[in-house]
Amino acid sequence: MSTTYYHRQEADRMPLVFLWLLAGLVCLLGGWLLPVSINSIHPVLLEFAGQKTPSVINSADTYLMQHKYSAADRYAELAQTLRLPDAPQVAAASARLQEQNPQEVFWGGRDPQLALLFSTNAPVANGQSLVRLFMNAAVRNVADLHLANSPSPGVQALLKTRHLEDYKQFVPANKPGGAPLDATITLTALFYGGEYFTPSLMNELKRTAERAAATSNPAEIERIYHSLLVLANRFTWIELGELFRTITNSTEMRLLAEIINDRPDDRVELFCAITQSGSAAKVTAYLRTFGDEGLEYVRQALRNGQGAVKMLMDRQVRLATIPGPAAPFAAPLIVKWPQVMLAAKYGLFFAGGIALLIAWGRFSSRRAAAQSLFGVQQTLYGGEPDQVQPQVGGGFRLFVRGLFILLLLGGLVLVSEPMLLKKIQSTEIKAGYRIAGLANSPAPASDSKAQPMNGFDQSTIVSVLIFALFQILYYMICLMKIREIDMHPTPPSVKLRLMENEENLFDGGLYLGIAGTAAALVLQVMGVIQANLLAAYSSNLFGIICVAFVKIGHVRSFKRQLILQLQAEQGTIPR
Repeated sequence: MSTTYYHRQEADRMPLVFLWLLAGLVCLLGGWLLPVSINSIHPVLLEFAGQKTPSVINSADTYLMQHKYSAADRYAELAQTLRLPDAPQVAAASARLQEQNPQEVFWGGRDPQLALLFSTNAPVANGQSLVRLFMNAAVRNVADLHLANSPSPGVQALLKTRHLEDYKQFVPANKPGGAPLDATITLTALFYGGEYFTPSLMNELKRTAERAAATSNPAEIERIYHSLLVLANRFTWIELGELFRTITNSTEMRLLAEIINDRPDDRVELFCAITQSGSAAKVTAYLRTFGDEGLEYVRQALRNGQGAVKMLMDRQVRLATIPGPAAPFAAPLIVKWPQVMLAAKYGLFFAGGIALLIAWGRFSSRRAAAQSLFGVQQTLYGGEPDQVQPQVGGGFRLFVRGLFILLLLGGLVLVSEPMLLKKIQSTEIKAGYRIAGLANSPAPASDSKAQPMNGFDQSTIVSVLIFALFQILYYMICLMKIREIDMHPTPPSVKLRLMENEENLFDGGLYLGIAGTAAALVLQVMGVIQANLLAAYSSNLFGIICVAFVKIGHVRSFKRQLILQLQAEQGTIPR
């Protein structure tokens, strides 16, 4: 078999190699561009979900048309925080309406029930809360006259709880210092009578109040009062009415009160997210899971519109931070069939890996002039250099290629799934909380601090994978060099000298490993990457493994074959 024929075969194989390589890269690129992930949402999907849905500015305008000024102000404040266009105009429009209707400012807007009760004695907007206002006996008397004539059994059941005395967190309403509890009961009854609560919450309130009056044990109803008191100290009447429409039971109210008390500076984002998503439970669950990180995701969803907020709250996952572009045209398909598109993404990754493996195998298929560990060949000792038989593919070589492709795909998956192994920074909410200036409000049991949940450090895994890929790539370079010497048309003695000349190359894995460790440690000291000794020293470990495989598994075996060939040519060993 001539060398010319061999090179002609090589030339015939190159178009197929190129086609397989191109197919693999196209598949990998297609999978990368699909904005779908396992436990996160791509920003492209939020943008699509928010299209043709009410924006922050639209919601503010809607509340202004309904004369709900404080709710509109919350959205206007959020719009200014997000630096949305038209935010100053919305704030100015709200200010003009409030100047024209000063009697409605304290309540946060126009309400028929309040207009009837306080038409001749509207409270002045002086910064006090609803609870503070209703702690005034004169204000409570006006409301009590209205409530006493209410035909609602639920209202009457709530009013009966003010005569109970076994309260733990409040001073009883019929004793000195009981104004906070009395004010809270009055507020609860007014909201109940005006049907601001959801039907399920109204039924629960009625049953709980009746049970408390029948058993003289107000423990359950007291927890509800306490939650409502917290909310009434943070929001106006109009805002509370909007929030109560999203709460289905007392547990949701308690969790909302806890997170509002724990994050008072974030109540604007909380109010807007709850009213746009239509579920207080989903918003509180999201923030309890993701903490400050989740609040930033909520802000980004609010920037895109109501549909984006609903999608984020429904899925209860992070917002992905995937580098590089995405394919927005795929967003409708992903929203409609998320699981199918996720399977398509990883199917493309798998197909791309297989195509690259085939391209690599076709490109690196060679003939060799001697037997070695990385491929079994047959030759006639003492024959002509080009009188060789085709190399039979070695299983070990295929394993190494497959491992390299597998690690490459693993790294690609981790980069495309940045939230897959990221730690969740959950927020521990205070079990008890103090309401400033109110009697008998319980003190917090302990300080609240963010407690990170157990999880894998994604940066560590990515670093280890990168170091492993470098060493596998260097390993393949060493094999290519051995193969190049193996194919060289020279006597075994010259090949031995060439192998000795490449000793530094075969030791290069150690140098590469030390360089990786040093670079990682320097970057950690400089604060560029997170400090992690495991990731840094893994580079050294992979370097040692690489050199061991090269020198023990390949160099030693190949030199042994060359020595045997040399001795056979000199006639010192029997054939």
